[in-house]
Amino acid sequence: MLCPCGCARRRSAVSTCSPPGHDEASTTTTRIAQALADVATIGILQQRSISRSSLVAEQLQRALNSRIVVEQAKGVLAERGSLDMQSAFERLRGYARAHHQKLSDVAANVVEERLAADAVLQGVESERSDG
Repeated sequence: MLCPCGCARRRSAVSTCSPPGHDEASTTTTRIAQALADVATIGILQQRSISRSSLVAEQLQRALNSRIVVEQAKGVLAERGSLDMQSAFERLRGYARAHHQKLSDVAANVVEERLAADAVLQGVESERSDG
């Protein structure tokens, strides 16, 4: 889109055109103002990019932490219940689903001993025998 003053420049977020007939000093000031506006725009775009990258990094770190806790809980359940890792995961997942909790929350509670491993191991078995 062209500038509203009718010059051949493209319209940007900050328009710095001088009306026709202004002197050279005014034109120089306009060019400087446009250059500063361009630098500010670049800075804003870079900040957005950094913010997005930071958000993605945080999300990936949370996912990694969650995965680690789930693996630890599987180990606890496998050892306590004499299960293979797949069966331990199925028990953990079954307990989380049956109690409408996030898998990572149940896993953290098992690892930190706020939830007894036996409750997870027995909870699914007793619910299966009821159904």
